[in-house]
Amino acid sequence: MHKFRIKFAIRALLRNKVYTLLNVMGLAIGLGVCLIIFLYLQSELTYDTSIAGYDKIYRVSSVFTVDEQQEEYGGAGIGLAPLLQREFPFIEGATRFVHIDESVLFKRDGIQASDDYVALADHNYFKVFEIPFLAGNPATALDEPQSMVVTRSFAQKYFGDANPVGKLISTNNYEYTVTGLIDDFPANTHHSYSALILSFYRRDKAENWQNSLWQIEAHTFLKLSSAADAARLENDFGSFYQKYMAEAGQGLQADYLINLTPLDEVHFAEPVKFDRPAGNKGYLYAFGGIGLLILVLACINYINMATIRSLRRVKEAGMQKVLGAGKREIVYQVLIESFILASMALLVAMVMVELVLEFTPLNNIMGKDLTLNFMHNLTLWWLPLGLASLIAFLSGWFPALYLSKVPAMAGLKKGIIRQKGGLGVRKLLVGFQFTISVAVVITALLMYRQMEFVRSKDLGFNKEDVMLIPIRDTLTARTISGIRQKLAQSPYIKASSSAQAIPGKSVDRIVINVPGVKGTLSQQVVDFMMVGEDYFKTMEIEFVEGHTFSEQDEVSNTYPVIINE
Repeated sequence: MHKFRIKFAIRALLRNKVYTLLNVMGLAIGLGVCLIIFLYLQSELTYDTSIAGYDKIYRVSSVFTVDEQQEEYGGAGIGLAPLLQREFPFIEGATRFVHIDESVLFKRDGIQASDDYVALADHNYFKVFEIPFLAGNPATALDEPQSMVVTRSFAQKYFGDANPVGKLISTNNYEYTVTGLIDDFPANTHHSYSALILSFYRRDKAENWQNSLWQIEAHTFLKLSSAADAARLENDFGSFYQKYMAEAGQGLQADYLINLTPLDEVHFAEPVKFDRPAGNKGYLYAFGGIGLLILVLACINYINMATIRSLRRVKEAGMQKVLGAGKREIVYQVLIESFILASMALLVAMVMVELVLEFTPLNNIMGKDLTLNFMHNLTLWWLPLGLASLIAFLSGWFPALYLSKVPAMAGLKKGIIRQKGGLGVRKLLVGFQFTISVAVVITALLMYRQMEFVRSKDLGFNKEDVMLIPIRDTLTARTISGIRQKLAQSPYIKASSSAQAIPGKSVDRIVINVPGVKGTLSQQVVDFMMVGEDYFKTMEIEFVEGHTFSEQDEVSNTYPVIINE
């Protein structure tokens, strides 16, 4: 019996090819957009949860209070991690980690390429971050100087399919031994890297390593048993401060405390300095709301078309009743057709999503690696099926009830029977659909204007026709003056200069004395960058007051400094 109903439903859909095609494609587009948005939201909301034991890892941020002003940094001094672990026995592990802000040039057997995702860590890193190794031993991978752990993609680039563990790779200044191989990090990892190099060991052996507690040099992560231990550490930090930092704090006229943020909350934590850009839950909710509205639009359109078609099937329903079909059979038949249509739309939507993610630059634009991975993402089984089933039921229920109530002979005679409430429901749905459409269009226009504002905003310097040439070795850095003289001979180059980094990227921090509120000098931590001659001319940066560096500055007893407003 059920097989006959399915065959009958398929034939009915094939007889109305235009209706079937419009319904399937309309619903498929809505489901496809909703699936992509869901994958994006899932990626954002599960940041860093791919790391084993993520719920026990906390990031230490430093809060400085200078002249009654607070500033928070997503890092700490390199001496803080080992000292905290020594003073507080309940800390299971502590490690330091920092990204190298510039690309690093690697060389091996004639292969030479640069990598932008290189990081430094101490020997305790894999005791805190339990990352599975494909080759090598995580317990000893960062024990020896010049050790390096690489990801699968890094190893493929320099070593091919061979096991890289034990092999050598060099930069312009050092030679490293690969001691471990790990898988590539998911895109939703806050502190990912392609190569991790052992560092800090020389500083740990220095006599004055404890004096670096006030300098923000690395991210510090702690492994704790529970959130109660995190609160306990924050509360007891005062005694640590008095023991190790208070004396220096008096000299700096500054105060210091720490905040602990769970690893899986770092991405959406309040933005702090010395850290990568954080996510924004407000934008995320707005994005999810837009996806939901698009899905609702597709559903309403689908339900309206199904309702209109039901008005033209009165004769068919009347004939079925004459032949002995009851109300239940009519309802089943309409619902089966609705479920078949929704299933077809779901299959088309999945194919569309796979093609979009694979063959369009959408992933690159979003900075993600979204895929329809049904093996590792069980939500992709129940969510689309649940949505399709709900849509099929809602769209089929009203037409099914309508057709089941049509008297057999009246349906055969009149063909279309208007029910009193049906027109009002359709008007309500159309009005709701129109309202949502207007809201989506207005939101899209606002987002477009916001993006146009970002693109056209004056950054304070000219970024057009400016080429950046990274200098990766100290030998070349010493010959910058000679290089610039050669460049000046070209008629195609208007100006050239040197700098530690690109505009907007903080390079270093320094404590400076500034006039306080009471006329006395107070100290503040500021970001600074060293630049070469003609930097402001090259970048076309205008001065509000004062002037750029001059030759007289080189023979002056003071250091020239240019500040922003």
